[in-house]
Amino acid sequence: MRRLEFDALNADLAAVSGLLEQRSADEDPIGHLQLTARKSELESELARLQQDHERRASVALYFGGRPVVGSRGILANFGGKMLEIYQDLVSKRFAASELTEPLSARGTIPLRNNTQLLVTEVARGSFGFVLEEAEQNDEHLETRLKQVVADISEIIYHTSQVGDQGFEDAAEMLDDRLLISLRTFFRTLDDAGATMRLLDDHREVVLHREDVERGRIRADSLETDETEVVETGIIFLLPDSRRFEFRSLEQQSIKKGTVAPDVMSRLTQAPERSLTDILGKQVQARFQERTIRQASGLSRQTYRLVDIERPIQHEKAGQ
Repeated sequence: MRRLEFDALNADLAAVSGLLEQRSADEDPIGHLQLTARKSELESELARLQQDHERRASVALYFGGRPVVGSRGILANFGGKMLEIYQDLVSKRFAASELTEPLSARGTIPLRNNTQLLVTEVARGSFGFVLEEAEQNDEHLETRLKQVVADISEIIYHTSQVGDQGFEDAAEMLDDRLLISLRTFFRTLDDAGATMRLLDDHREVVLHREDVERGRIRADSLETDETEVVETGIIFLLPDSRRFEFRSLEQQSIKKGTVAPDVMSRLTQAPERSLTDILGKQVQARFQERTIRQASGLSRQTYRLVDIERPIQHEKAGQ
């Protein structure tokens, strides 16, 4: 995993630099020459890593606390269960982001085969696992699964932290199915007396015991409701980030949120005039409105654009 290799090279570079400071070329010409060459080699490797951007999903899950016996091993039932829960989080987030309709309350997770992660390495220090995207590809852009792994890190981090700053943005990604797995994630960690460190290409999340307990309480207290809303207003789209802004003429309000993939594909792959006909024009749009309620009484509505009609043509005067 690129991030782990980067950290290891930085640690080696710090050690070599420390040894170089303790000797001079006059005192130890051979040793000084070897260490200087090693330092140059490490700096070149770091420069290469910074330019070689990882495009596939990868994440390291480290565990500590009662289920872990030093760096020797981890309880099999705990380690296996945490891997299963993490895979569920990734699969549910991926399906929810790619499908137009909400996930059903029960049953098979759609597109699960597209989200399979491989255990490619056992991570030492504390004890954990390195997971990487199973699919091999030659894409020049980051895979969708890599963004989903980053989303899960954001959700876990903000659910476990003090205060609500940042949590509202993470809550936008939660639905009923994902919330169930998030609760199971924190309950399993808490019941086992475990701690965790999660490391992906975007961020590092460290869950101490108090963070695990806080995450469990918050996840258990969250409630979500979903409903469908149809309104008339002015629409603006950001195709690259799959987001929208909608100025409702009926509610005199502004809605912002994400666009369902098939809606964005339909608009961008259609003849070019489709977008110019719609952007900034009065349309009828259909949204999934999700309300997330916290135990504190705070609530937030998030929106997803799931359908859009052609511009509404006003009748000419006298007709």
